[in-house]
Amino acid sequence: MAFARQDFDRFVRWIYQSEAISSDVRRLASLCLADFDSLARTSRNCSQRSVYLAQLMRQQFAQIIEEAPAAEANVAEGQWPWSRLQSLTLGPFRGFRTPESFEIEK
Repeated sequence: MAFARQDFDRFVRWIYQSEAISSDVRRLASLCLADFDSLARTSRNCSQRSVYLAQLMRQQFAQIIEEAPAAEANVAEGQWPWSRLQSLTLGPFRGFRTPESFEIEK
């Protein structure tokens, strides 16, 4: 989960660097980042995540200030915590009834 939060944090900072992104999208991304842990605990089942996010927007969207999140001190700007995907495990998911591992070379 920590890597997902770091990746989303970098994505939100990228949104703030792009001039083509609207103010409302930036504010929504900031709101999602601020409540990332709560959102991550929801699922798409029965629109649980959408319902939670809509409720969150009704309560807090007007108070969100359009400002980029501060960079994390322990991660250098523009660098990822990993350099190469070496293996991938899928399953159980759709056509994969049991977990299948794939070694990725080049």
